[in-house]
Amino acid sequence: MNREEKSARVAQWRAEMNEADLIIILDHGGLDGVKANELRERLRAHRARYRVLKNTLARLAIKDQPFEALGAYFEGQTAMITATGDPVALTKILVDYLKRDLKTPSPRYISTRAPLSIRTDTPPRPRPGPTLELRGGWVEGELLDDEAMKGLAKLPTKEQAQQLLLGLLQAPQRRLLRVLEAPGAGLLRALDARKQGLE
Repeated sequence: MNREEKSARVAQWRAEMNEADLIIILDHGGLDGVKANELRERLRAHRARYRVLKNTLARLAIKDQPFEALGAYFEGQTAMITATGDPVALTKILVDYLKRDLKTPSPRYISTRAPLSIRTDTPPRPRPGPTLELRGGWVEGELLDDEAMKGLAKLPTKEQAQQLLLGLLQAPQRRLLRVLEAPGAGLLRALDARKQGLE
């Protein structure tokens, strides 16, 4: 990669991070292409991008930016997710992916060949599966570590919070309506019973 390409990459990452409501930094060591593409597809459906970063270029991209503190997470094999919209919903998707989908091996790790070793006294060593670890993130102007990001995933999404609030606001009106309707409904039942008795 020449200097112009590096400058373009730094400018692109900086623009993506400045537009994002949520930036998540991950350690993607050992994540194979199949699992990475699965994750990309899920994130794309929620207007998010998954990128593998070169740490030196990423540090240049965050230099003199409000999210410069993310540089502490740029070590080893680093990936970044940027997204606009509800940060809680996207964090839930990512944490769910980390818990469930990384447990199932991709076709790359399933071998149908017989082991090459003839020795039967030692069991075959399991092949390591793909790993993806949450390091931290930047959510609407706040730097969060991995535990805070996992805590964010436990909160209700924006849509769920709106529905809950709407239910709480409507509950008193429904109760009042039932109280006001009750005497009239009782009178109607009494009149209907009297009418049935006269017939």
